[in-house]
Amino acid sequence: MLLRGGIRLLRRIRKKIEKYIDYYNNDRIKQKFDGMSPIQYRTHTSRLTAFIKL
Repeated sequence: MLLRGGIRLLRRIRKKIEKYIDYYNNDRIKQKFDGMSPIQYRTHTSRLTAFIKL
């Protein structure tokens, strides 16, 4: 019984960590990134870099 409860707890903790990592990478807005999330900023800068290379 205790083992099942521990496993459930670990699954809940893992799910919360995964949710936070998703938020951190996709939804968090940084002033340093001109008000974009890290993913948006990376996409933006990679497009600029590709345009400059042309």
